[in-house]
Amino acid sequence: MKVTVFNFNGILDSLVSYLSFHGQLEAHWQIADVVVLWQDVVGQMVDVAKTAKGLGKRVYVVEHGLLSINDYIEPLKRPLIADKFLCWGEKSKEYMLKAGIATERVVVAGTTVFDAFGPKRLHEGKNVLFAPRHWTPDLPENLSIAERIGELGGVNVKSKIIVGEHDPTKYPNPFSTDRQEANHLKECYKVLADTDVVVTLGEGTFAALAYYLDIPVISTDEWEQKELLGKIYTKDIFFEQVSYACNVVPIEKLKEAVMQELRHPEKGKLRRLKFLQEYCNYDGGSALENILKVIYEN
Repeated sequence: MKVTVFNFNGILDSLVSYLSFHGQLEAHWQIADVVVLWQDVVGQMVDVAKTAKGLGKRVYVVEHGLLSINDYIEPLKRPLIADKFLCWGEKSKEYMLKAGIATERVVVAGTTVFDAFGPKRLHEGKNVLFAPRHWTPDLPENLSIAERIGELGGVNVKSKIIVGEHDPTKYPNPFSTDRQEANHLKECYKVLADTDVVVTLGEGTFAALAYYLDIPVISTDEWEQKELLGKIYTKDIFFEQVSYACNVVPIEKLKEAVMQELRHPEKGKLRRLKFLQEYCNYDGGSALENILKVIYEN
């Protein structure tokens, strides 16, 4: 069996390494038996998915980020072209089933994004990391938080920003990562490994990475309605996908919330663990093994 993997910023590195080691990785998808994609909703991946299916190949999509299921649910409701969608956890599966996708096409596999991570590092002082929301163009809400976070005293503040999306001159002590680069996840680990509290807007993949390292995450509740990729995000819609693991506070209470989490990080430990179980299949065995089971099923 030959398998082609369309990787994106390192999310499927473990799968690529396994298949390469066993001589099953195929660079040219046209002659592969199985095609694994990180999405099948926009750009080149749509064409690959449709053509591969037309040629009788098995095609699978592996969920690439915490909210990538939004492509398939209302209001976008893009079709799932692939034979199966391999999702992070039961929460993603719930969304996909509500969108009308057949149960047999949705497999809870977990995620290999954590494979790039090691343990937290011992460090001196208290480190607060601001991770502005991934959005184009940059959000005024991000900039409001950046201003507030820069005023914190007695702690070390750093910002984890995205190349091409966030202006480094507008964020305190910026550390840039490029979502298009293969080392993106490793760079995320590098900056998270000695972080004590993450401040962000809403809750995305970066928050999940923080929970994996048992790091508290705080979001402010600021939001003005806006559109992204054809979806209108009211305040209610934007925050309805924020889980119980995230501490959502008014921006006026941000400093107080940060100091509270620094003093008592253990208070949210069980909520973070529950998130990993429900959203990331944390107790469901190796994500790589689960993905391989689907690839080898026929």
